[in-house]
Parts: sequence; structure tokens; C-alpha cells
Amino acid sequence: MRSDNDRQFFQELRLNSYPDAPIQYVAGLTYLNSSYETASTADAPIFNNVDGVHNAQTDSESFGIFGEATFPTGIDGLSATLGARYSWDDREFRSDYSNPFGRGVGPYSQRSSASFEGFSGRASLAMAWTDEWTTYGTISRGYKPGGFLIYNPNAISGQDLDPYEETTVMSYEIGTKFFSSDGRFSFEAAAFFNDVNDEQIFANDGTFVSIVNADTESYGLEFSGSAYFDNGFDLTASLGLLQAEITESITGNPGVPSIQAGNPVPYAPEVTASLSLGYTTPMSRIFGGARGDLKSRIDVTYRDSVSANAQESLTLDSFTVVDASVAYQVDSFQVELFVENLFDEEYQNGIGVDFGAFGAFPGASPGEGRRVGLGVSYEF
Repeated sequence: MRSDNDRQFFQELRLNSYPDAPIQYVAGLTYLNSSYETASTADAPIFNNVDGVHNAQTDSESFGIFGEATFPTGIDGLSATLGARYSWDDREFRSDYSNPFGRGVGPYSQRSSASFEGFSGRASLAMAWTDEWTTYGTISRGYKPGGFLIYNPNAISGQDLDPYEETTVMSYEIGTKFFSSDGRFSFEAAAFFNDVNDEQIFANDGTFVSIVNADTESYGLEFSGSAYFDNGFDLTASLGLLQAEITESITGNPGVPSIQAGNPVPYAPEVTASLSLGYTTPMSRIFGGARGDLKSRIDVTYRDSVSANAQESLTLDSFTVVDASVAYQVDSFQVELFVENLFDEEYQNGIGVDFGAFGAFPGASPGEGRRVGLGVSYEF
């Protein structure tokens, strides 16, 4: 049995340039205060990670200051963008554990805190060759704060939960974009490389659960496009190609499963793809004198197989999901019949856990099966 409670307060103050200003800029401040509480009780003698009574709370407070500007360079069609952000993040973790089933070390409590801060930013050049076609190149630095798991899965052994460290990434991207002046056709392509320092990776060895920090690298290609035809058809497609691997071995640390350099990054599919085909026709073509439009659409989504944990001991299979819908729209009113996962594809979309001698399991988050629904909307 488990219950969770999440509370968040977020505030942003932002200063923007006028839409037609020669230099486009934005600057501001952000503040986030959040608290996440979880309570669980489980009589699970072979699964130490969840056995017993766990009560935990993580409080977070974050401040940020940011600014970005896009400006002409003096070369016809060439613009530059510079942006930066600095963030401060504080985490407080409280955990109370007991085991009424007579296992473990008995009542155990932990009170810990951690603070992180980091810089992120980007520099970009974009060349507008025509009003429709642009190419660009971007170098950026990203920052993700560290923190704690939502509870201490190692409390049964009397071991404190250590915080995981912040993550930083250097990203490099080049690409091109085309948007036809009449809005009917578009195409985008990009190539990228990410060099990640201390990526936060979930790991489980059957006794201990942890988020480990390990360096990773990834590179790939992304393509997307759309077309709207005179006969009522429209087509949208995308393709992503990715190679992502862990570049740092993690071995010999108590409570941390061994991870080998060269293992794939969990949940990083090598191939993702989507295809959407729509057709719109006036109802008058079907029923003479009828008002409104009849809209139909088929969406196909594909995800390649992925490694589900950092040890590469569990793989989740690839899957293809098909959605379909038919809608009738007249003026601002629309009624839609839709089917999600039309062919009731069975797939795993959740956390993979390796329980050592007990084997590896896909986890407890299967993808949703077929769902049929009716939607009605009205735009004011």
C-alpha cells in the first residue's frame, strides 16, 4: 500500500522585447518551492527495497536568473543568439523507517540536505538564405540539479541514502529548416552530439537501489516534415536515429550496482518514428446541403527496443502503436470518436528492475491497451 502527495509553487518574472524590435530579448527570474511526500507499507520479505513501513519527504527550493538575446550580425540574413542562466537548488530529505514484520535493523531515521548550483547557456548562429529556408548551428551547456530518491530503499539495512550529483552537458547541433510561404509544406533536419558529465542513471542490483552518476555520450539525426494537399489530405512524419552509451565504468562501490562503459543509456531507443495521415472533406460532398467538415486521422508511432537498466540485463521490446479518429466539425462545435492503440498492442513502458538471483523483470508500468472514447468540444 502506498500514498503520495506532491505540492508545488512556481513563480516567474519575465521581461520581453517588443515583437518587432530589431533585437529580440527576454530576461527574468524564477522561483520554485516544492514538497513531495510518500508513505508505503509492504510485507515483502524477498524484496528488501520496499519491505516494511517507509515515510519520506523531500523539500526543494530553487532560484534562477536568465537572459537571452537574438540580434543581427551586420551580414545580410545572419543572426546570432546568446543566452545564459544560473540556478541555485537546495534539497532536504527526511526518512523514517520501521519494520513491524520483524526484519531489518528496526526503526531507522535519516535527515540530510544537499545544495547544488550551475550555469547553463547557449550560443547560436542562424542564416536565413530565403524567407523560407534557414540553416543554424548551436553550442549549448545544460545543467540538471542533483537530489535524492523519493524514499530510502536501503533503510532496512540501516544505510543512509546519499544524494546523487548534478549533471552537466555540452551539446552541439547543426540543422536546417524549410517552411513554405503558403504554410503547406515544411521540413526540418538536425544532427547533434551530447557530451554528458555525471548523467543521473537509475540502477538496481536486487539488494540496493540507487541513482548513480556516470558519464555518457550520444549522437544522432532527427528529421520531420509535413505537407497539406489540395485534395484534403495532410501528412506529417518524423524520424529519430540515436546512439547513446555510458562511457564510464562504475564498480566496487558499496550499494551501487556495477555498470560497464559501453553499456547503452537506459530508455534511449536507437530508432523512433511517427507518421500521421489526415483527411478533411466538406460534409456537403457526402450529404448534399450538409454543413461542416468530416475529419479522419490515423497516427502511427514506433519505438525501437531499449535497455531498461544501466547493467544492460533487461531489454524492453520495440513496439508500434496505431491511433485513429473520426470527427465532425461545424463552426466552433466538434464531436470526435477516437480509438487509441487500435490493435491493442502489448508493450512495456515502465521501469526495469534486476533482482539479481531472482532474475530481471520488466517492472510495473505496461503500456495502455486499446481505449475508445467520444469527445465533444466548443471553442468560444
